[in-house]
Amino acid sequence: MDNTLIFNIFQKLEGAYADSTIRAYQKNMATFTEFCKNYRYPILPTSIQAVVHFIDHLVEQELSAYYIRRHLTAIAHVHRMTKYDDPSQDPDVKISLRRAFRQRGRFQKQAHPIGREILDQILKVLPNNLYGLRDRLLILIAYENLLRRSEIISLYIEDLMPIDHPQYYAKILLRKSKTDPFKEGRWLYLSEETYQAAQAWLEQSNLTTGYLFRGMRKGYHMTEQLHGGQVNKILKKRAKQAGLDDEVIKKISGHSIRVGAAQDLCLAGMTLPQIMAKGRWVKTDTLMRYVEHTII
Repeated sequence: MDNTLIFNIFQKLEGAYADSTIRAYQKNMATFTEFCKNYRYPILPTSIQAVVHFIDHLVEQELSAYYIRRHLTAIAHVHRMTKYDDPSQDPDVKISLRRAFRQRGRFQKQAHPIGREILDQILKVLPNNLYGLRDRLLILIAYENLLRRSEIISLYIEDLMPIDHPQYYAKILLRKSKTDPFKEGRWLYLSEETYQAAQAWLEQSNLTTGYLFRGMRKGYHMTEQLHGGQVNKILKKRAKQAGLDDEVIKKISGHSIRVGAAQDLCLAGMTLPQIMAKGRWVKTDTLMRYVEHTII
């Protein structure tokens, strides 16, 4: 009964939250559900004792404070959606979470930055084929506009157009992003290098409509859209080809270019408000985690 109810809740969330957020909630609730079954706790509504025990259990698994808090957020959200009391507001749960933060620390591992220096190393080794053309454009447009992984894969060919501007050669509409939940959209501007990369990719791929970035199978058979997880794999693969250290490659993720671009802008003298506007951040502390090592 609980599993059916939880499933129905997540169905209601579709369209109101980002797909990645819903998937994270589902995964977190699956972990909590399994825990409750193992220890014979009720799931909905759960007990304060169950949540406190669950937090301690996650600490024992050596999960970061970030992931522990994310699990608690999912539990709280499901309870509110079913009109049950939110267990995260109980004093015992708050104390347990605070204890977890002190034990595990609030530090969140950051993706290894791909700044201009590493980016140039990667661009030099890209092959002159469809895979290389796609990846060149992906890397350049992500760096130039500090794109999140979800933003990269959401771009449309129809939204790309040349412009008459002294600095930029084209613009493309970012229809939606993490900080634009109501899809008001925002124009991104491309340099000559990035626009030429876009033209080369579209000319060789014969794509005229739909998503700008596509997955490719053997024989260059294209999928409808590149998926977020593929962005990580592409960056790790290209970093390995560029000769980067294995320890660095392990820390590369779909956020690495965004981190590196933010740090480069900071070192170039751009102010935090300017970087926030360019990268579509709404919280200063989030950006500070990206650039803190560049301003010490």
